[in-house]
Amino acid sequence: MEPIKKLLDGQKFSEFNAKKKEHDSLQKILLDCLDKKFKGKVLAKNMLNDVFIIEAMNSAVASQLKLASASLIEQINNSKKIETKIKKIKINLAIHHPKNPKRNIKNIPASANQSLRDMKAEMSNSPLKSILNGLFKTKK
Repeated sequence: MEPIKKLLDGQKFSEFNAKKKEHDSLQKILLDCLDKKFKGKVLAKNMLNDVFIIEAMNSAVASQLKLASASLIEQINNSKKIETKIKKIKINLAIHHPKNPKRNIKNIPASANQSLRDMKAEMSNSPLKSILNGLFKTKK
């Protein structure tokens, strides 16, 4: 493990480490200036040309941040933790798609399957028969 740490502390990775430290400090400053209700729901992304880019986890949080952006700019600029003054806050919305669980396919016993086929054969045209037809579509 030590050789990996030495490699990461080397000159080739110093730029990445500096960027990571900058990102971590931006995140800490953002969380210090925000309410506790936003913790875990916002991420400080970057600082470009006096524009602080924040990512919100949902639209409700994004709209609350947008309303409080003027006071947030003032708090961050007054804290003097960042060398450059923030002129604007840009809020991006991060859309997280929940994992779509696959439906468990249950095997129907052969006797129940045959009973449903027999019932379908005896029925007149009805919505239930069309549903049963959908169950027993032939595979092509």
